[in-house]
Amino acid sequence: MGAYWMNKCAQAAKNFDQEAAKEVKDQFRKSFESFDAGIQAFEKINDKSNIALLHSKLGRLMSYYAQFYAPVVNGVRQEFYQQKRQSYQKAFDYFHRGLKLIENRPDLSDIYRTLSWELSNTYFTMATSLQDYAPLITMSQDDVSRIRKKSVFC
Repeated sequence: MGAYWMNKCAQAAKNFDQEAAKEVKDQFRKSFESFDAGIQAFEKINDKSNIALLHSKLGRLMSYYAQFYAPVVNGVRQEFYQQKRQSYQKAFDYFHRGLKLIENRPDLSDIYRTLSWELSNTYFTMATSLQDYAPLITMSQDDVSRIRKKSVFC
């Protein structure tokens, strides 16, 4: 169910559907609750691979959350803002939790690579957003350029 709700959220983020914000916020909540319930269930049986995968899903969900709740004026995204930065930080935290669970498990190297890719992709997305919608009120153009240059290595 979590993936179902997350896909609806991703579609809303892609379409800038701010008119449906209340409904989409409920979909984010349902997705989060489903993934969290899955983590709790897998923790009971110590299934680290599925726990790691669900942390990856939560990371992706927070990335969509950051993209959806960016201010839009006349159909145009506005500057990168603090709430968006916090949502991306939560996404990074979830990816890192998943990676930490399986970092010393050679039998789970495929999952590790998948989570690493998702994390890198999220860093790149955030850096691109920072460059395109730079918060010049709170960051200098040099800082934004430095972040963008580092994102090339993702």
